[in-house]
Amino acid sequence: MPTGLPDAANAVIPLEKVADYLLSDTHPVGRHKAKWFRRHGYLSTQPELLHDALQECAEHGDVTETIAVDYGTKYVVTHEVTSPTGKRLTLRTVWIIELGLPPRLVTAYPSE
Repeated sequence: MPTGLPDAANAVIPLEKVADYLLSDTHPVGRHKAKWFRRHGYLSTQPELLHDALQECAEHGDVTETIAVDYGTKYVVTHEVTSPTGKRLTLRTVWIIELGLPPRLVTAYPSE
């Protein structure tokens, strides 16, 4: 049975990471994700919309994988959200929990 992300209510999702990575047309890695997110109504001018969707993933998503790393544990969380365009999307988010700290967003991408 799937479980949720530990301490999800305190998840750290820096708005700068959303705007400058996931929604950036110029970031070397993020620009490919930005194109997909933009197609579904998540715009760099409104990063709070994606931020809120990511928070929803943290709080209501299912942990589908855990990965032990030297500095903590990574959690892969999958959750379906409604995009600004009204389409249901399944997002896969990755979080890191370092010893004694709340979960912090590493990345997000489509699960399709």
